Amino acid sequence: MTEMTYEQFCERIDQAPSEDFDGRAEKIASCEKCRAYADAALAFDAKLRAALEVTVPEIPMPDLTSPLEATVTNLGAARAEREARKPTSRRPYAFLALAASVVLAAVIGFRFLESPTAEIDARPELVAELLGHMDHERSAMRVNTTPASVATVSYVTSTAGTKVDDDIGLISYAHSCVVNGRTIPHLVIQGKNGPITLLIMPDEPVKQAVPFDDDEFHGVLVPVGETGSVAIIGRKGEPLDDIRESIADKIRLSI
Repeated sequence: MTEMTYEQFCERIDQAPSEDFDGRAEKIASCEKCRAYADAALAFDAKLRAALEVTVPEIPMPDLTSPLEATVTNLGAARAEREARKPTSRRPYAFLALAASVVLAAVIGFRFLESPTAEIDARPELVAELLGHMDHERSAMRVNTTPASVATVSYVTSTAGTKVDDDIGLISYAHSCVVNGRTIPHLVIQGKNGPITLLIMPDEPVKQAVPFDDDEFHGVLVPVGETGSVAIIGRKGEPLDDIRESIADKIRLSI
């Protein structure tokens, strides 16, 4: 019988994280990377179930006859538009992440609407999906002094129409990921205390820096050019101020 590859193992785990299947126990016992992936999937599945049980409070809608009418985004319409352009080949696990992000976005959106001075550009749904993506890609967030190959970094960034400067730091991980229905570069660099994730989004603009966090991670959305942004994410306690100030000058869009 042909031994199951790491990719095949991940596909089976993505379909049903807690379900047993032939070869699962043996693969977890013999492959540290597989064990870490399975543990992360089970943790995410538990968070998803808890998120889906959250009772979302009734949201007080703003008076659309006010000046806010021109700036408030119709979240239902935005979701429908994004669903229409998403690829149909995403893994079942990715669809679970989207479901969790919708629930989290509802709660986050309620917090923004509570204050009439809240920044409309805060992008709660995007933030929720970014944090969901971090749960899915937890294994990439590790200390690593071995750089990803120049060819891999160039391919991942150029296919999204982007380029990063050589002095951005040691890039230990480079992969193309789907976030908010678009394929984007997911890079990991080494910070002062640990790894820092960079999610470069050429088509997700923000007007100003948007900080966010959850129980494990903290980050900030930073504008890049006129059309895009980059999410800078580290574990709690990892300083992000230095890279936050310089990152926009190290990324090129529309190459």
